[in-house]
Formats: sequence, structure tokens, C-alpha cells
Amino acid sequence: MIEAVCDGVQVVVVKEVFCISQVATSPVSPVLPRYRVRMADRIGTLVIFGAGGDLSKRLLLPGLGQLLSSSRGYDLRLIGVGSDPMTSAQWRSRVVESFAAGGSESARSARVANNSIYLQADVTKPADLARVLAAATGTPALYFALPPNVTILSIAALGKVRLPKNTVLGMEKPFGTDLRSAQALNRRLVRLLPENHIHRVDHFLGKSTVLNLLGLRFTNRLFEQVWSAEHIERVDIVFDETLGLEGRAGYYDKAGALVDMIQSHLLLVMALTAMEPPVESGRRRSARINGPGTPRHPRLEGRPGSQQPPCPIHRRHN
Repeated sequence: MIEAVCDGVQVVVVKEVFCISQVATSPVSPVLPRYRVRMADRIGTLVIFGAGGDLSKRLLLPGLGQLLSSSRGYDLRLIGVGSDPMTSAQWRSRVVESFAAGGSESARSARVANNSIYLQADVTKPADLARVLAAATGTPALYFALPPNVTILSIAALGKVRLPKNTVLGMEKPFGTDLRSAQALNRRLVRLLPENHIHRVDHFLGKSTVLNLLGLRFTNRLFEQVWSAEHIERVDIVFDETLGLEGRAGYYDKAGALVDMIQSHLLLVMALTAMEPPVESGRRRSARINGPGTPRHPRLEGRPGSQQPPCPIHRRHN
């Protein structure tokens, strides 16, 4: 029996059974720095649409604070945008609280928080979006921490606004409301910006434990050699949910836990568990696509004459 606990995730290998167990208490690692912006030297302004929501307060801002306090951090302008009434002073207090929750107390994070502003705006209206963009300096990154139906309307409105040079979009999951709307959203996006300016983000994959799964699989000499159907009987992915709705009732009424957790977060964790080894980091996307559905790497295929080992995903409420 081999057991290890890291960042709230328990990895257990017992009698050829591999198990990942995730509890919902671990903080998210920095999200935005995980991709490299090749089209601009640096992001000058980070604009968070949906800044008053739970995602921003509990995950995005703590992750941003961690980034600012790290060796990769640098000063930037932070603008929170939401439909709820809030003063810039109240917003700055919220930012400071979220930074502290993520363990960030650096001078840089304090400067970013103190210089941050909040703009009340309807992101589905071109005039309001133009007002937000006018407040940005340098290269802007627009992060859509919004429900999918609002994101679709916002992108349509953004098409009527002149975007600053090298604008970057961060599209938070769920991406669209179904296959057809996701395809339509993609068509709108590529008319706005080049593909490498568009980043489809799942904040769950920014968790250090999820990222460490790649290291466990491909750089750990002990596990890499036995990560195959010959040595692993089954894979269990368990997420112990401790949060309630936390003010997200309006979102959950339409999305539901199946879309919010399993379709996005946990199936992507399964993809990282079952995908082929990426040739290079830039090709992880294609590896994820080919991983769980069509495993082609011989080490990941099932035993001769048998089906693939089951990979159940469990989501529990305490």
C-alpha cells in the first residue's frame, strides 16, 4: 500500500487500485499565469467580468494574489466589473480579503489591490463595454467569470466595440450551454481575435494537485512504469463537496451539479489520468481530446480481449 496526501488530495494505490480523492478545501493555484501570452510582453490590465460572484472571490482573486506574490508576478491594473452596486472602496476591501485568503501578503499584491477599481456595468451592452475598456491601460485581459448564457451575449456585444490591440480573452467554463451554442460562440470568438488570444479556462485545472498529476504520471519513475491497464485495476476520482450553494442558486437552477462539476472539472481530471503522454506542453490540448475516448497509446489500452477498465467519478455532499 502506498499513500500520499498533497494539497487536500489523497492518492492511494492499494492492490492495483489507483484512487484520486479530492476534498474541496484546497486553495486554487494561480490560474492566469498557466498560459503564456505570446502576442504581448505583459498584460497591462486584468478585467474580471462577474467580479462580484463566488468564483471571483473564492478562487480567482486568491489565485491572482498568489501569482503577484510569486517570482513571476508583476504590477498590473485590476478592474472588477459586475452588475451589482459596489463602490471601489468596497471592491478593494474584497480584493484584500481574497488575497489574504490565498496567503498573499506581498507589497506587490497590496499595491494592485489598493489601485484596483470597480465598475458597475451591463456587460451585454456595447456602450458599457466601451466604458470598461477605456479604463484599461496597456494590453487588457478580459476574464469572463460569468454564466454561459451571459457570456454569449457579452461576446456578441463585444463584437460591436473596438478592441485594444492584443486584447486577450479568458473564457471560464461552462463554454456555451450545449454543443450548438458552444460552436456558435467559437465562431464569434474567432471573428473577434486570433485563436492564440483566446483561452478557454477551467479554474479547477489550476489546482496544484491537478497539475501535479502530470508530474506523477510522466516524471515519476516509480508510477510512470506501472501506469497501465496491466497494473491498475480501476481508477476512482472522488470529489468531496463541502460547499453549499454559496449564493449561486441562480446559476445552479440552470446549470446543475452535473454540468458544473462532472462535465467540466472531473472529466478533465479523468482526461489527465488517461490521456497519452504529450509530445510537448503545447500539445496537451490534443492529448486531452484523444485521451479518455480513444486511447491509442499501447500502455493505456485495456487488457487483450477485454474492455477498458472502468473509471467511475464520484461527487459526494457532506
